[in-house]
Amino acid sequence: MASLQLIEDHISCPICLNSLSDPATLPCGHNYCMECITKFWDKEGHPERCCCPQCLRTFHPRPELSKNIMLAEVAEELKKKGLLSQSPTHSCAGPEDVPCDCCLMDRKLKAVKSCLVCLASYCQTHLEPHMNVPALQWHELVDATLHIQQKICSIHNKVLDIYCEEDEECICYMCTRENHAGHDTISPMEARANKKDDVTETQNQFKKRIQKMESKLQELKFRQNAGVDCDKVFSQLKELIEQLHSEVRKKIEEQEKTVVGQAKKAREQLQNKIEKLKGREGQLESLSHTQDHILFLQTWKSLCNQNDDQSPASLRIHPYPSFWDMKISLIEMKEKVERVCRQETNEICQRDSWPFTLDLGTVSKYISISEGNRKISVRSKGHQSQRFQRWELMLCKEAITDVCCYWEVEWSGQDVLIGVTYNNLIRKAKTPDCDFGFNAWSWSLQCTDTSYTAWHDNQKNEVANPVASPWVGVYLDHKAGSLAFYSISNRVTLLHRFRTSFSKPLYPCFGVGFGSALKLCHLQVE
Repeated sequence: MASLQLIEDHISCPICLNSLSDPATLPCGHNYCMECITKFWDKEGHPERCCCPQCLRTFHPRPELSKNIMLAEVAEELKKKGLLSQSPTHSCAGPEDVPCDCCLMDRKLKAVKSCLVCLASYCQTHLEPHMNVPALQWHELVDATLHIQQKICSIHNKVLDIYCEEDEECICYMCTRENHAGHDTISPMEARANKKDDVTETQNQFKKRIQKMESKLQELKFRQNAGVDCDKVFSQLKELIEQLHSEVRKKIEEQEKTVVGQAKKAREQLQNKIEKLKGREGQLESLSHTQDHILFLQTWKSLCNQNDDQSPASLRIHPYPSFWDMKISLIEMKEKVERVCRQETNEICQRDSWPFTLDLGTVSKYISISEGNRKISVRSKGHQSQRFQRWELMLCKEAITDVCCYWEVEWSGQDVLIGVTYNNLIRKAKTPDCDFGFNAWSWSLQCTDTSYTAWHDNQKNEVANPVASPWVGVYLDHKAGSLAFYSISNRVTLLHRFRTSFSKPLYPCFGVGFGSALKLCHLQVE
């Protein structure tokens, strides 16, 4: 039987999966029905070039096909002897078909029946024992179905062909006499029809949820890329300004070359006139000392009648190009850019700023609070319960969740910590990992008089070439998982940015070292 399957497999067309009809052999050695391979090539749309559907070998030009007489005679002889089936029921199983569980070849034949006793599916050939062997004839056969094991009652090994409305599950007829006795039951087909509206409603709910989640996903992507996009915009703006500077500088140099040539010529003209004037001045000097009145009058008249223009204004010098107007335009452009940037920054500050208040219950025993509970400094006495024992640390009362926040801190001294944390910091802890940034649930920026260092989970990142300033801005985008620290002066400079995923509400937190102070700023929006 296995040999018969192997023969039938080789005498079948790989395109239609039926026995070869007018077989044609390609140059690569594969066989197809003449009509099948011709239609396949015609659909490709390349009249001069074609390929084998199995090995993809390309033929150019398109080969002339002829009938493989020997193979056709073999196929015809097998059909006459009934060894080959001409019915599609013996064709190979497609992606949506149920394959035969007994076929051992690579391409299994399509099953025609499934046995509820054997829990297997069979092609027409392998189904014959169930039709002819008395011991198998009592097995219940159904149309070929996928996942047949799921359609059998695990208690009674009977087909699940009843639906219990009370328990909302498929059962067999034996179940109606036992665990589901007296329950309202209907056929699975009727139950499915009743749930059609429920399925549609559930699908609509899923679509809405998917759309909402996709919208949030796009928002998160937008937020995560916002910082990178800003950097790109500033880079492009910088390139534009540099290009403008290069063009202006080039024009200045070109005009300078023209003016230098004109100035050289004018200088030579002026030098000649100066020499002439000096000569006439010498003549006048000599004339002023002569005692000959007649000579004086004659010479004086001659000197006065010389019509050389002695005024420097008579020289035609091209005026030196003034770049004052250009300078004024550049200054105005600079002021406009600064004004726009300041306006945008102020809008961000105004939109995302929060009036945070210090949580006095978290004050370290060495911390002193002043200036309306906004300034933190170190003191050497006092003790309250529920306060940090080792570090001069404290939190704000307000929690930040799924929003954007911005706040600024003014610091002085030698060492302060500015950051955010989950509200699970261990109180009265005596270990260094209680400090902000030295654990997995807090992020901080350490500011000293010589450096800036970003901390998280006891891992540090030194800020290279920082712009020192007594003001630090903090921008938190909880949804996007972005936490950025900025140095605030006459310009805003990014010091460090954390990119992560925040799973809990965050609280602004602060730490003050010995001899240092820190104050929450009221943002002044211009």
